[in-house]
Amino acid sequence: MKKTKKSLCKMIVSLLSVIILCSVMPAVPTQAATSLRGESIYQIMVDRFYDGDKSNNAKGEAFCYTENTQDEFRYMHGGDWQGIIDKIPYIKGMGYTAIWISPVTDPQLWGVPDANGTQWPTAYYSGSVVKTQI
Repeated sequence: MKKTKKSLCKMIVSLLSVIILCSVMPAVPTQAATSLRGESIYQIMVDRFYDGDKSNNAKGEAFCYTENTQDEFRYMHGGDWQGIIDKIPYIKGMGYTAIWISPVTDPQLWGVPDANGTQWPTAYYSGSVVKTQI
């Protein structure tokens, strides 16, 4: 009986502590998610879009400027973040108000091939819609 009473007292004290803490702590305002309703979105595949900084391009066989055969789609083409920044006026000039950037993957992080022999990236950084405000 003593054990039950002691446990009940601990539970009541804990509950009261939580209630007091919650009533004293200020409410943290949450930011509303940006609505894309009414936006005109331009989708970009970063590597294929525009090469704004040639100093960060892959060297040798990993790099290819053209895609004349299906096999050449696997090469890097040099598009980068600077290329997107450089072309924001072009995108805005076409009437787009937001860009959707493809997921950025690390080409070195490829997983085990699936049943069809296809390899998929095992890590990505992010893909998001970014408003073009300059």
